[in-house]
Formats: sequence, C-alpha cells, structure tokens
Amino acid sequence: MAEDDSQKIATSFLTRSNQASIIFILLLFGLSLATIISLLVLVSFKMDNLSQKDLYNRVEIALSVETRHLQDLVQEYSYWDEGYQHLIVQPDYKWADENIGSYLTENYGVDFSGAILQNGSPAIGFINGVKAPLPIALWMENGLGQIITAARNNLSGRWISSHYLDIEGAIYLVSVGLFRDESSEMPKGDDSFLLIAQLLDDAFMQQLSDTYQLNSLHKLEAGAKRVGADMYLLNPMEKPVVALAWTKPTPGEHYLRQIFLPIISVFIVMATLTWSMLVHERKRQDKYIKHLYLLASKDYLTGISNRREFFSIANREMARAKRTGATLSLITFDIDYFKQINDKLGHHNGDAVLSELARRISENLRDFDVFARIGGEEFVVLLPETGCHTAMEIAERLRQLIHDSDFFSFDNHETIKCTISSGVAVWKNQESIDALLNRADDALYAAKRLGRNRTQSAEIYCPTEYAVTPACGG
Repeated sequence: MAEDDSQKIATSFLTRSNQASIIFILLLFGLSLATIISLLVLVSFKMDNLSQKDLYNRVEIALSVETRHLQDLVQEYSYWDEGYQHLIVQPDYKWADENIGSYLTENYGVDFSGAILQNGSPAIGFINGVKAPLPIALWMENGLGQIITAARNNLSGRWISSHYLDIEGAIYLVSVGLFRDESSEMPKGDDSFLLIAQLLDDAFMQQLSDTYQLNSLHKLEAGAKRVGADMYLLNPMEKPVVALAWTKPTPGEHYLRQIFLPIISVFIVMATLTWSMLVHERKRQDKYIKHLYLLASKDYLTGISNRREFFSIANREMARAKRTGATLSLITFDIDYFKQINDKLGHHNGDAVLSELARRISENLRDFDVFARIGGEEFVVLLPETGCHTAMEIAERLRQLIHDSDFFSFDNHETIKCTISSGVAVWKNQESIDALLNRADDALYAAKRLGRNRTQSAEIYCPTEYAVTPACGG
C-alpha cells in the first residue's frame, strides 16, 4: 500500500513537473513569439516612419525642382535684350504672345506671365496665355513686394526670387526676375522685371504626384486646423498659405501582413523574408534617389550636366589635378547668332537645336570629359589630363562637327545650319573655377569679335585660334 502510495506520489510529482515544464515551454515560446512580433511591429513602425520622412523629403525636392524650372524660364527671358525691348521699352503683344504668352502656357503650363514696370504697373501681361491685365495691386498686398525686394537684393546672384502667394484663395508659385543687360549681365537700372506664375491647382498637384511618384499629393481645403496636413507652403511673410497632404506610405504594415503566418510557423523563413523585404525597400529607395538626383543635376532640356553639377565636378577635378600635378583644360562655347534661330523659327525649334547639338557633342567626347550646359545656349567642356594643344584640337574638332552638321525644323523639316565659337583655357594651379571660366569666356568673346565660327585660346604657349568659313547668319 505504501509502495502504491509512493508510486502515486511520484507519478503525481512527475506529472506536475511535466506540466510545469510544458507550461514553462509554452510560456517561453509565447514570450519568444511575443518578443519577435513586438520587434517586427517596431521594425514595421520604424519602416513606415522612415518611408513617410522619405516621402516628405521627396515632396520638398519635387517642389524645389519645379521652382528651379520656373526660375530658369525667368532667367532665360529676363536676360534677353530683345525681350526687354518688346516687353518694356516698346510693348509688342504679338511678339510677347509668341514668346511669353500662349507659348509659355502651351509648352510649360504657365498661368500668368508679364513684364512689370518700376512703379508696379504691368507693361504687358497674359493670363492662361491670353492677353489680360495682371492684378498686380492685389498681388502686392499678398507678398509680391517681398519677392521683388528679394530679387533686387540679388538672391543667388541671379536677381531672381520665388515664393508662394495666396490670391483670393488660389495658390500660385510666383517667380520674378529683374531685366538684365546681355553685355554687362547687370540689371537694366529701371527696376523693371519679368513675372511668371504657376497655379497650384488640383491638376498641377496631380501632375506633380504622377511625375515624382508622390502618393496622391493633394491640397487640403482651407480651415482653421487643417487636420491631416503633412506640409505647409509659406508666403514671403513666413505664414502658411496652403496645406498639402498625401497617402501615408505603410510598407512595414503591408509586409507584416504578408509574413505574419510564416513567422509563427518558421522563424528562419521569417528572418529571411524580412531581410529580403528590407533589401527590396532599400533598392527601391536607392532607385528613386537616383531618379531625383538626375532631376536635380541634369539639364532638363538636353540631359547633360547642369551648372550646379558642373561646378561640383570641376572643383573635385581641380583638387585631384593639384594633388597629382595633372593638366586640366576648359572649353566654353555657344551657338553663333542663336537668337536669330529663336526669332525666325521659334523657341521650340531653338530647343530642338540645343538638344540635338548636345547629343552630337556628347557622342564625340571622351568618357571622362565633363560636358554641361551653363546658360541658354552656352556650354562648357572640362578636359581632365589635357593640355592646351590637345584641348584646342578637341575644340576645333567639335566646332567643325557642328559646322558640318544639319539640324532640322519641326515645322517644315527644313535644314538649319549653325556654327559655334569656342574659347579654350588651361587651369593654373590655385586658380578658382570662376577664374578659369572667365578666362575661357574672354577667349570666346575674342573669337566672336574676330568673326565667329572659330576657336580661340586664352594661352600664349599654344595656337591662339582656329577658324574656317564665316558663321551662319552673317
């Protein structure tokens, strides 16, 4: 009896011990599972948070790129003596319509454009591509004056300024630029300026969302709290004029739903899938960042480097040349009588010539040469490890290439002939990029004075010029 009792006690003890072990294992498993799930939820939250911050940055960059495009238009037209003549001195609505009126509306989606006199009265204006007086007085009350003042204070060195304005509930991205003299590159002196504005309506927001993949970017209705706002656009007085919102990205939540059940059954599979998703998300972000970099660093018309990227690369090449003692040369060139192409054939044909010229030049440069557009029809080529003689030969080869090339009009497919004038300079140790560019420009201007369609050197120890037939246009 005692043995049976002992056996029962032992069995009961073992049963209780096994039960405790099972409970402990179940608790340990549950705790491990809860810990894993908690960590995954935390990772999901962090991923969603980073994605939302990434989208915020992408919206900022997209708006910055659009602002830069609008400023480039202002730069192109305000730095044009003929534009100043036809818009301010002797207003010509036919000329203005073909260049800043219906042309800008149809090709760039501009809603307002016009030239403004010093006293604030419009000299000439267009609304949605149609001749109309611009409501300057109303705009001045909402912050246009501050934008004009910023342009006069020479912000960014271009006498151009941009900001957002609320005009009777409609939000505009407004850019103004003082008219500048083509020779001195300084303001005309009468404080007249060019105004171009883009309406931030629902259609523009949709276009922005589609172009930059911004998750249904949209404006919120006006209200005191503006619940759900993700970003505010400010006027020149640093006050919000519009609230923006977008669909919140939740890649973490999406992926967590997909892998929740596999994680419960197989921990290793869960870890592998999580790592795979993180790598996939990283690649996607890297791809988009590369896309944004191209928008910010490449010229929107020709696809080659823009001014910002050129100066960045040039400074790096100068630092490398200083360390290694290598030579470095620069070619600057522009199209002879390019204004005649724009005036006779229109800006769309002028843009086509610029794009095709850039393509042909790019195909005839070395892989390590740096080719950029730094102005309307002005280009530069940075030649690493290249002396003056070779630089002159390259510049002359490019000049001859353009001289022998045929370009075509979009309208009637007629042949367009054009030529370029070039200036060559060799970098001197400790010389800044601005100084090098100025010396090359001086050589370019000398080539212009000598009849165009030629290559001129800024140096005295190599051939000073090459030239052939006269430039197109006389």
